[in-house]
Amino acid sequence: MTGETNTSVPRTRAFRQSGCRQNSANQAAAVTSPGSDGGSRLKAARFPTIKTLDTFDFAARPSVNKMLIGELVRCEYIDKRENVLLIGNPGTGKSYLATALAAEACARGYRVRFFRTTELVTALIEARNELSFLRLKAQLAKLDLLVLDELGYVPASKVGAELLFDVISTAYERTSLI
Repeated sequence: MTGETNTSVPRTRAFRQSGCRQNSANQAAAVTSPGSDGGSRLKAARFPTIKTLDTFDFAARPSVNKMLIGELVRCEYIDKRENVLLIGNPGTGKSYLATALAAEACARGYRVRFFRTTELVTALIEARNELSFLRLKAQLAKLDLLVLDELGYVPASKVGAELLFDVISTAYERTSLI
């Protein structure tokens, strides 16, 4: 596997631009079926757009580790409460892969929520100001998978960073993160 983390970051998998083609023709149907439980979970996840691994262009990204994504698509990391870090330059497919993996998790019955990190930080600050921070934190704690997209691209305020750290540290060994 490409780019495994060192031992100083326990229970976290990091990889560079990894992916594999999902051979299941049923994945797209299960993910997009509005009447299925996966469909309602997709709506609750609030993805900006739905992505599947079937439509990911692996030929354009030869550095993608297909075997690792093949392992991740089984969602065993969620059962183990492990995390996935997608690392790469802008435009390399990190958001696409995160969304596709999370959509597969929805199709498999996991509770998922997608946030652009700046949106979550804003929601956390607003919740703190409205004295509803603990309620929002409790909602996030009920998730099986929390996707934080664009982490590190936009700097957060000191308060925002502290609130985000609180959410991430609370999720440790309880909720998987991408």
